[in-house]
Amino acid sequence: MRFFEPTARVTHWTGIMNATPLRILLLSSIAGVGCVPDFGTQNVGLTVLGVASVGVGSSTAATCAIDPGTPPLLSDGIVFDLATSDRLRLPLVVRNDWSETVAVTALDFRWVCNSNGFMNGVPALRIPSLGQQGPFCQETHDPDGFYLGFDVVAATGAPIEPGATGVIWVEVIPSVLGQGMIESFDLAVLAAACLDGEQYFTDPNTPECQAYAARLDEVLPGAMINQRDAPIFASYAFADGNYGLADHPSPPALGTGLRLQLRGLLAAVAGNDDVYSNEVIQLVEICRNCGALQSGPPLTREPRAGFECYYDPTTPQ
Repeated sequence: MRFFEPTARVTHWTGIMNATPLRILLLSSIAGVGCVPDFGTQNVGLTVLGVASVGVGSSTAATCAIDPGTPPLLSDGIVFDLATSDRLRLPLVVRNDWSETVAVTALDFRWVCNSNGFMNGVPALRIPSLGQQGPFCQETHDPDGFYLGFDVVAATGAPIEPGATGVIWVEVIPSVLGQGMIESFDLAVLAAACLDGEQYFTDPNTPECQAYAARLDEVLPGAMINQRDAPIFASYAFADGNYGLADHPSPPALGTGLRLQLRGLLAAVAGNDDVYSNEVIQLVEICRNCGALQSGPPLTREPRAGFECYYDPTTPQ
C-alpha cells in the first residue's frame, strides 16, 4: 500500500496551519493512516547510507562543510533543541545503484513515536496548532492509529552518477512545524505547574492554571482547559531542560528530550524512470535547553551544542 499520494501533501505543514478542521480531516484521510511508504520495489535503485556527520561536537561554521566524496556518517541520533532553532535539515548520504544518473527530488516520510505509550508512559506528542484530531507521531503500539506527522518535502543536491555517492539535503522540520513544537513545550511547562504533581488540577483559577489557560487560548483561541489535555501536555515537561531544575537533588550533566523516529523513502528521476530508495530511519531527540548545566543561582541549562550544522540558517554545502 502506498503511504500517501505526494500531490496531496506537498504543502502539508503550511497548509494545515491555515486549514479548517474538515480540511485537516480530509488531508489525514488521504494519508492512508497506518500505511508504510511503498513506491514499488521494482525501482529501488538508491541506497541511503545514513546521515552525514556534520560539525557534531563543534559549533564553528567552518566544520559544516561536507566531504564531497564519502563523508563520515552520524553514528547516533540528532538532538533538535528548540531553544536554538525551529528548523531541522538532514544531509542524507546516498549511493546510486541505478544504471543511469539520478536526480533526487523528494523525501516522503512520517514521524514515529520512539518512546511513548506502553514503553515509558509518555503519551504521543501532540501539536495543537496542527489540529486536535490526533497525535503528531505514529504510535509504535498502534501502527494503524490516526496521526498527523507525515509530509513530502523537496530534496536538494547534485545529480548522482551510477555507482557514485552524493549528499542530498531535506528539511524535515520547517519553521511552521518547529513553532508548533515550541507551543507544545510552552503548554507542557505551564500544564505541569498547574497540576503541581497531581494527576488532575483541583482549582482552574490558580495563577499557574490561569497562565496555562492563557497560553492555550493563544495557541487555540477559544479553547478551554480540561482534565484530559492538561496531564498529556504536562508529561512532556521533562523535555524542557529548565523545568523543575531547581528542585532536582542531583540533575544529570545533560538534559533529555522526546525521542522520535523519522522514517521514509527518497524519490528520484532517472531518464524516464522513477527510482526510489531503501527506507530512511533516523532518530531525532526533540528538547528545549537540554544542554550543559550552568551554575547559578538560579541553576539553568543552556541549549544542546554540537548540532548547529543541521539547523537553519546553516547553508548546505
